Amino acid sequence: FKLVGMKDYPGDPASGVGVRYQHEDFPTVRLDLFVYPTGRADRDTVLASGMEEVRRALESAEAQGNYSGLEMGDVVDFDLRRVGADGSLLPPSEQARPDRRATDAEVLVAVAKGADYRIGRLLEARFKVRDQALDSRAYLFYRGLYLIKGRISGSPIDLPREAFDRFTHHAMATLVPVLATRSTGGCFKREIFVDPDA
Repeated sequence: FKLVGMKDYPGDPASGVGVRYQHEDFPTVRLDLFVYPTGRADRDTVLASGMEEVRRALESAEAQGNYSGLEMGDVVDFDLRRVGADGSLLPPSEQARPDRRATDAEVLVAVAKGADYRIGRLLEARFKVRDQALDSRAYLFYRGLYLIKGRISGSPIDLPREAFDRFTHHAMATLVPVLATRSTGGCFKREIFVDPDA
């Protein structure tokens, strides 16, 4: 996957940042990742709220005439550890691990919160843009203090359903674990003193 674009919103950090990737074998597939600061929150609540926003955004795009014939499936849990090397889903007993594991700090946070960032949500959708049918996937993951959203859309002519499923799963299993987020908030300007004897 090659990074081909990036957009942020100066003065509006809540809007996060968006990055676009492209795969040389599938140049027509649109692959966008968005990272939003959400703060500390219950993972299930953040993911449910985030997916509701994704649904509303799709419905709004249809209402504005950008999409037509919108069909959305149910929101389901999605586990990055179940993605095999070819993007197919493995049985739970044969869970694979992403190539790059989370940092020790991320693992400790996940354990303390009883949550694993690799378990997220998936929403499948289909719609048309100017009479071109597109399959689309929206993935959401909550990692640390950030919500990570993946949106991938492509033509079923270029990637039939099963190949599209494997491609999108592989993209998320490859990209989400290696994303690094660094806070640009004001807390970095403060000095924090820790008593080593405490």
